Amino acid sequence: MDASTDSVQNSARTWAIFSHIRGLFTSWIAPLVIYLIKKSEPGSELAASNAKEALNFQITLFAVFVVLMVSVVGVFLIFIPMFAI
Repeated sequence: MDASTDSVQNSARTWAIFSHIRGLFTSWIAPLVIYLIKKSEPGSELAASNAKEALNFQITLFAVFVVLMVSVVGVFLIFIPMFAI
């Protein structure tokens, strides 16, 4: 391997790590942006693949969050009229 190949692999690996770490702070926005940028770049298949995985994970977490919030709020709304009497 030459130096340019190592540099491209290190860059792709760095972007792959950033897509997972930034997902912790920005939910699904950062993985989506990284995926859209890196999917068409040659040599960035690793970064695009990891950004896609991070995006999938963040969307799944968001869906679970919404379902849990609706179900928890729904349970409390059922019991509120009982205490109002």
